Amino acid sequence: MKSKISPACNLRRLNPAVNLSMKILIRTFNVRRNAVLRCIVTGFMLFGVVVNSIANPTGLTIGSGTATISQNGSQMTITASHNAFLNWQRFNIAAGETTIFNQPSASSIVWNRVNDPNPSQIFGNLQANGLVVLLNSSGFYFGPNSFVSAAGLVVSTANCVPPENNGGTWEFNGPPPLASIINYGHIQIGNGGQAFLIADHIENHGTIEAPGGTIGLAAGQTVLLSERPDGRGMSMQVQLPQGSVDNYGNLIADAGTISLNARVVNQDGLLQANSVHNQNGIIELVASDSLNLGAESQILSRGDDSIPGSSGGTVTLKSGNNFSDSIGGEIIVTGGAQGGDGGSIEISAPNVLSLDSHMDATAQSGWNGGTFFLDPVNIILGTSTAGGAINVNTAFAGFSEIILQATANITLNTGTILELELQHGHQCRTAHVAGRGQHHFQQQFLASFRHHRSQQLVGDARRRL
Repeated sequence: MKSKISPACNLRRLNPAVNLSMKILIRTFNVRRNAVLRCIVTGFMLFGVVVNSIANPTGLTIGSGTATISQNGSQMTITASHNAFLNWQRFNIAAGETTIFNQPSASSIVWNRVNDPNPSQIFGNLQANGLVVLLNSSGFYFGPNSFVSAAGLVVSTANCVPPENNGGTWEFNGPPPLASIINYGHIQIGNGGQAFLIADHIENHGTIEAPGGTIGLAAGQTVLLSERPDGRGMSMQVQLPQGSVDNYGNLIADAGTISLNARVVNQDGLLQANSVHNQNGIIELVASDSLNLGAESQILSRGDDSIPGSSGGTVTLKSGNNFSDSIGGEIIVTGGAQGGDGGSIEISAPNVLSLDSHMDATAQSGWNGGTFFLDPVNIILGTSTAGGAINVNTAFAGFSEIILQATANITLNTGTILELELQHGHQCRTAHVAGRGQHHFQQQFLASFRHHRSQQLVGDARRRL
């Protein structure tokens, strides 16, 4: 999938590192002149300050624990004790350079605080056999050829004090509003591990993989990380969401969890959390204000095709205000090719401005299609998307259960017939329709269910027909 790049100041011939640093430095120095002045000032700052400082990490002091450094050409190896806390003057890795953390075990943690007025820039390789925490209030940039391989990774512009007891909650507070984390590289996490990016603004144009683990991109005043009760790595809780999370690249966590949480979430890349055997994937996008799916958005949580009986996963899309999507986007929670039920899709927002994504929750013969849940303020059902209506001919394909739950009115446009039996291959068994306001239906709506033995119309709507 193509990455979408929006270079600052329209200097499109500069490399991505320059483009990103311009964004960060423009914000940091608060230059509020015209676009030409911003380009000139930023250019001088870039070439004078940032570019010349790229190298392996420098200026180490040890806050707690133990650590030693060995250098072999372009390779730096840091041997650190569990829960060691390291302070760095700079934490950059140039192209062709490698920084390695040698830790006691895959569950070991090494904390790295970077005291640099410039964002950390990673163009080379970062490797670790344990979990690495990187803290820099000025931001981070992972270049297009960078590669990170670790058992786990937490990158944050917000401060965090390590918990006193192992397994305690990690609390990240107050990410600076002008600092960003931007990834164009490849971040590869070990099986069952986690990758968390925490900042006021996060962009992913590259690839992040965490098989059987967790990928979390969060913008909030307070972000809490804690061990999951089921033992499947760490979970993320965002308090007072702020800023934005934009995904234009690939986030892949088969049999794991992908979570994007911010005031504004823009999704126009690949989110994939397919089932592995009977371990289902989970995808959660939560925005306190606006959640937007672009034309290239692919959200996949499908059943495993290699075994019988593997169900599709769960996709939850929530916004505190607006939800919108685009023609061309996909949300797929199909059951496995050898059987398995379809998964579930939930779209929850007061204002659903469009519902144009192709959704598919089908299952093989003898298995149930998935569940679709929608709960805006108003719902309009029609045969097209004109006037904000949901096209009943395309929106509900393959679902065995459809739940439409408006907080105000549900309206069926004139001439609209919801032919569940004919349109959806006998897979739809139940349609729940409920709203606190009025329901404007014609008699043909109920008749269109054909009174198939396994089909029902449930809720206030039936009583009002």
